[in-house]
Amino acid sequence: MIILKVQSRVLNVALQDTEMRMLKMYLSSYKRTVDNCFICQEVDSDKGLVPEIKLSLFDYTFNERESDKIWQLAKSLLGKEIIDLQIVKRVEL
Repeated sequence: MIILKVQSRVLNVALQDTEMRMLKMYLSSYKRTVDNCFICQEVDSDKGLVPEIKLSLFDYTFNERESDKIWQLAKSLLGKEIIDLQIVKRVEL
C-alpha cells in the first residue's frame, strides 16, 4: 500500500467557502495534516497510478453543479482551470 501526502492550494481555499458543501462531503473521508495537506492512498485507475483524492474530484466535478465554482476559483488563483494536486510525500507501507 502506498500512502500520499497531497497539497492543493485550490482545494484549501475552496473548503473555506461555506457554499461548497458537496465538495466538503466528497473530501470528508481524507485526513488533513496541520499544514492543510490531504492524506490518501495511491490507486490504480485507467489513467495509471493516481492519488485516490483525484478520483473523488472526478466524481465531484462530473456530478455536482456547484463544481462550476471550483473552476472559477482555480482560474482566479492559478490562471487556469485546473485543480492543483501536488504530491508532497510518498510512503510505501
